Amino acid sequence: MITPAEQWREGLPSGNGTIGALVYGGVSVERVVFNHNELWYRGRVADIPDMSAELLVVRKLFLEGEYWQAYDHYRTIMREKKFSGSNGTYHPAFDLNLLLTADVTDDHPIFNPKCMAVMEEVRKAIRGK
Repeated sequence: MITPAEQWREGLPSGNGTIGALVYGGVSVERVVFNHNELWYRGRVADIPDMSAELLVVRKLFLEGEYWQAYDHYRTIMREKKFSGSNGTYHPAFDLNLLLTADVTDDHPIFNPKCMAVMEEVRKAIRGK
């Protein structure tokens, strides 16, 4: 990153598999967009069927240079197993905008007990606890 991201496609993705963050890379003003794997817009992620039995067939076709045949074979089996392939998209949970200054000390407002309590409530809400 040379300059901060201007749109989400340029951001730096990070996460742990449950909570995701998209960092825009600002220096004095930072924007981080968070999402959670339970937040979906227009649908849910369909469970992907077990395709391990097809690995040898697909691998053989690839090694023979038959890429389109391998693709067609895989797609046909997926459809036979009733996988539609249409999923929802992630819906952002919230944006965190940080104004970074050089005077962050222990008495800075972000370390205020009320602010810390709000952040703990956000963590609990995201975890569903």
